[in-house]
Amino acid sequence: MIQSILVADDDLDFRLIIRLALEASGYKGNMHFVDDGLELMDFLNHRGEYTDSEIPDLIILDLNMPRKNGREALHEIKADPALTSIPIVILSVASSKEDLQLSRDFDCPFIRKPDSYSQWVNAMEALLKFYDTDDVKGDP
Repeated sequence: MIQSILVADDDLDFRLIIRLALEASGYKGNMHFVDDGLELMDFLNHRGEYTDSEIPDLIILDLNMPRKNGREALHEIKADPALTSIPIVILSVASSKEDLQLSRDFDCPFIRKPDSYSQWVNAMEALLKFYDTDDVKGDP
């Protein structure tokens, strides 16, 4: 069961849409938001203002962010044995061949950011349904 979702996206409007779409999809767990890959890694490693952060059950990751982009953060997460099992969904405006290959290389679903609110809700419903399992983080 997904009890905590961490969204890494620098665009405040997209973060709001994601929050509203998750809520409209019936999600009642914790939602956390960070602005870029540096904050994402601080959150996951309990550094700085995130010393009390929880490890999320799912990360929704934008690829195009300032300071440290989602591609760099994805490589870092998947190289860390303590973090590699966290499911990551890539959510991006662009869908270049390189980005699609990156999602395949790391076995991360890729969702192109929808154009309408109803499509956002449908995407979040599908995402929640896909990850609605008791062993999201693997075997205890």
